[in-house]
Amino acid sequence: MNWQTELNSSLSWILTALFWVVLCFSMVMIALKQTSFGQKFWHIASPSINRRNSIKIIIMLLVLFTMILLEVRFSVLNSFFYNGLYSSMQELDADKFWFFAKLNALLVLVQVIHSIANYFLQQVFEIRWLESLNKVLVKRWLENKKYYRLKYEKDLPDNIDQRIEQDAREFISSTVTIVRGMINSVLTTIEFTIILWSLWRVKSFRIKYRKRRRFLYLCFYYPCNINVRLDWTSLN
Repeated sequence: MNWQTELNSSLSWILTALFWVVLCFSMVMIALKQTSFGQKFWHIASPSINRRNSIKIIIMLLVLFTMILLEVRFSVLNSFFYNGLYSSMQELDADKFWFFAKLNALLVLVQVIHSIANYFLQQVFEIRWLESLNKVLVKRWLENKKYYRLKYEKDLPDNIDQRIEQDAREFISSTVTIVRGMINSVLTTIEFTIILWSLWRVKSFRIKYRKRRRFLYLCFYYPCNINVRLDWTSLN
């Protein structure tokens, strides 16, 4: 595995990964829909989806998934480019060093553009969803004149319309953050696991099968175990 191979195969990798992400995402959504949590989530989100905007939602999700895949791909390419940069420093090859330095600078520029575009698209998606969801929730509150009945409640809430907007905003932002984080984490783990597993082919780092398994075990088990323990400690 070298940087030229990874760079040339980026387009095919993105298309292949996009297919599997969409497939796995659909299967997870179908599985979650059978649970009580999924049914509650679908009860809130489903009124915002109709035949008019379903195609737009699918296109927007595909674009957002592609932006996540690009982010993961940039991380992988960064690893290979930095490897070439530091290898050229060890070899004292000035031409090779400046080549990888320019290549890294170009990648950083592309990442900045990607970050801006990603932020813009995510905000557009959240705002459009917020408008639709807020409209549905306010309509539910106003139907059958429920606002009159609230006057007879002991604990009368203040500014219900504002609370609806805040709850809708928190629901949407949390959902987008969780989905993005899970997809990014899973893909990053898979990609760098493949890179670590392939290191045994390098002459200076030959590892037998059992040692490779032990190496990956140390790389992933201990960090995950520590994170779980820290989260558990913070919750308690």
